Amino acid sequence: DYEQFVNCVEQKEKISLDRQISVDGEKLWFKSLVTPLAEGIMVTARNSTAEEKATEQQLFLNQRLENQNLKLLDNRAFLNNIFKSIPHTIMNFETIRDKKGNISDFKILFINDKITSITGDLPEEIINKNVSEVFPIIFETEIFVYLKEVVQTGKPKSYEVPYEVEGIPKWFSARAVKLGDGVTLTSREITEEKERTEQLVQLNTQLETQNSIFIDAENVANIGSYIWYLDNGEAIISDNFYRILG
Repeated sequence: DYEQFVNCVEQKEKISLDRQISVDGEKLWFKSLVTPLAEGIMVTARNSTAEEKATEQQLFLNQRLENQNLKLLDNRAFLNNIFKSIPHTIMNFETIRDKKGNISDFKILFINDKITSITGDLPEEIINKNVSEVFPIIFETEIFVYLKEVVQTGKPKSYEVPYEVEGIPKWFSARAVKLGDGVTLTSREITEEKERTEQLVQLNTQLETQNSIFIDAENVANIGSYIWYLDNGEAIISDNFYRILG
């Protein structure tokens, strides 16, 4: 402080000082104003401890908020990586109601990048748009009814829906879950699974038909047949073989 006092006298300029002292183990802050006066100086001071403590608290809170924001950014980055790595399309809709409180539409709040390969839409171009504008098919099918039920009852809903992609019919499995006054929708393509299931059904139908024809043929020709499994010695004998053998 002494050197600053000397500078005040020599430069004939006022200076401000922030000083911290300890009184009975308690730290106190004082703001001082040093003014040149005649051949000396005049020092006025006031207790600024409360202000300094408030400033320290503010810095502490700001640091905490900064750390929390960094964590949020990390979490968002983590979630974005998850959304990019999973094969599901994830959408979050906010409910739009008419004057009577009835659900009339939904607004797209979030959608991940998987939608681009399905519809060609870019997420940043359709966020905050109404679902009726971007996905009118939802209102042309029972999906809109499902989404309304989820919001109104709070019960999740799973369903399968066809969707045409570049002129090719595709199948998607979807699950809707209520979130606030809206709904989160996750879906994945199940076209290959549906085709395999359909192929299995057709194969079973063909086998049933062939088996029926084979049984009739054995009866007409008065012949029998059996299948012998060499690995375990078991055999399956046709009904007509039993009749032939009596």
